[in-house]
Order: sequence, then structure tokens, then C-alpha cells
Amino acid sequence: MKTLLLIVLSGLSLSAMADSSNLDGKWRSQCTSIGQNFFEIGEIEIYLTPGYMNFFESYYLDDKCSVPFSFEVASAFITMSDAPVGDKTLKYVDVTFNQFLEAPASPTMVDKFNEKKNCGFSDWKLGVYKDVTGLCHFPGTGTTIYNLNQFKDNKMMIGIFDSDHDGKTPERRPVIINENVVFERLRYQ
Repeated sequence: MKTLLLIVLSGLSLSAMADSSNLDGKWRSQCTSIGQNFFEIGEIEIYLTPGYMNFFESYYLDDKCSVPFSFEVASAFITMSDAPVGDKTLKYVDVTFNQFLEAPASPTMVDKFNEKKNCGFSDWKLGVYKDVTGLCHFPGTGTTIYNLNQFKDNKMMIGIFDSDHDGKTPERRPVIINENVVFERLRYQ
């Protein structure tokens, strides 16, 4: 789960429009399988001026995204530039994380989070966020992930991360776009 959040967060440049002032807005992904019988929906709000974004991720236990598992919120700074490959719809996106928050989304998950001492905490409460920055699988403040995104017709697709393209350095950013996870623009800011 945390891996997809990182992938999506690191893929946050937006739209195929040449004028970057038109990239601000709210974006949402479809209900997407992330393996191990978990599903997610991501929502992103981008503010390229002054260059930050907020991301809200909802995880579910069913393929209709109706049985909640947990919620995560992240904030980060983003920069974007044209990818030097000749395709104007491809952008390099660099995301430097500021903070991650997580909250269990059901009473059952509160019990599981507390039993497993999720991120070292055993006092989780329903819908109450805890700062998990740098804990569990979440990156710490100041960690930058480098990605490749594609923007077409008010849709955003992110790069595919693998062992050779983990986004930890600019040279290791993804080189292939994941066309199975699509974010659509909900509104302009």
C-alpha cells in the first residue's frame, strides 16, 4: 500500500497543457487494485504556485472501494520540467515530502492497527490522524522521489517504479508510464 502511495505522490505533475498555470486543480484516480486484496482511490490537490501539493489516499478491502481500510494524507513540494524525449505530454516530476498522516477507517481497523502497533503506535482511534513521517514505510521530511508523468486530455498517468527505476535519484526515475492508473481532473483551482 505504501509503495503505491509513494508512486502516486512522486507522479504529481499535471495535464498535457503547455501553460503550467493550468495544471493546478483537483485530480482523482479510479478504484484501482494495488495487490494483496487491497484497493485504493487517490485524490490530489496541486498548487504549482508556490509549488506544493496535498494528497489524500483512501484504501479499501473490496474492488468497489466501498469497505474502508485506512486513510492517508501527505503534503509535499513539487517541481516539474519537460522530459527530454521529444514528447511534450511527458514531464519530469520531483516530489519532496513534508509530512505523512495516517488514520484507521473502521473500528475493525482501529483494533488491527493497535494489535500490530502500526508505525509504533498502540493508541489509534477511528478517523484520528497520526504523524507517521519517517515511520513504517513512509519517507522522512525532505526525501525526494523522482518520477515521469504523462498528461493528456485532462488525465494524468504516472511512471512505473521497479528495482532499476525506484525514483531515488534523477537517474533512477521511471522510464515507462503506467496506463492502468489514471487520474482525471475534477476541477481547476
